[in-house]
Amino acid sequence: MNELKTIAEKEKYYEAVKDDYEAMKKTMMHDKQRDLEKEKTQIKSLLEEEIVARYYLNTGRIQAALTNDTELKKAIELLNDGKKVTEILSKK
Repeated sequence: MNELKTIAEKEKYYEAVKDDYEAMKKTMMHDKQRDLEKEKTQIKSLLEEEIVARYYLNTGRIQAALTNDTELKKAIELLNDGKKVTEILSKK
């Protein structure tokens, strides 16, 4: 967006499109904020993994990833339910 503005100013078209430019910029910033909110959990997990990896290398990264792994949490929950495990294993 900044590059577009710079080119428009250089070509002397900016004043003619200024309102459209500002409206588009406002819309895009709103969308970015919405995207950040929507992906907040994933962004937080990725940042946490990256920070841990900086201090504890790959071992830390793997441990951090497993801490936030929803599938792993579901598997552990299932394994802790002896009745459900028996039910699943008894099926042929």
